[in-house]
Amino acid sequence: DTLARRRQLSAAETLRHARVLSGALATLHEAGIVHGGLDPRNVVYPADTLADGGPMLDNVGLLATYRQAFDPVDYLNPRYAAPEYFDSQYGELDEATDVYGLGMVLYRAATGHPPFQGTFEDIRVQVLNDHPPAPSTVSDGLPETFDEILARATAKQKLTRYESAERLHRDLERVSTTVE
Repeated sequence: DTLARRRQLSAAETLRHARVLSGALATLHEAGIVHGGLDPRNVVYPADTLADGGPMLDNVGLLATYRQAFDPVDYLNPRYAAPEYFDSQYGELDEATDVYGLGMVLYRAATGHPPFQGTFEDIRVQVLNDHPPAPSTVSDGLPETFDEILARATAKQKLTRYESAERLHRDLERVSTTVE
């Protein structure tokens, strides 16, 4: 099962997912690993019914390999891709790219729909120029602080994004305690 197949999560579920996934991403980055392809299809849930069913990151670090033989769109939904996927003026793919991708994945978890819609070209223009509506306007129970965290995680310019997945994780942990 993947997040792409799930319905909109409740505010509490969204914040739990945010804590778990941001913690996992921080651990990857501490080990020097860039995921490179975060989207809802890469958030999976264990099939083992004895497990708690919490989310896990899948296909870690494989997008660079896929790019050598396949079209990246086959492995990364462009609605969740950072601006640097579409325009090199935004820089190289790196940890900040993962922070952006996680922010958009959490947007999908909170709202039940992708941040951007349309053709590939429509999505490219939206990613480079627009911001989706704040999740708290779509999902009951999410604090405005969550909106602010996602806005910073998904900033167009890397220098205004979180400087690390660890910082993102700490802010998500802090906001999650206000909802539980």
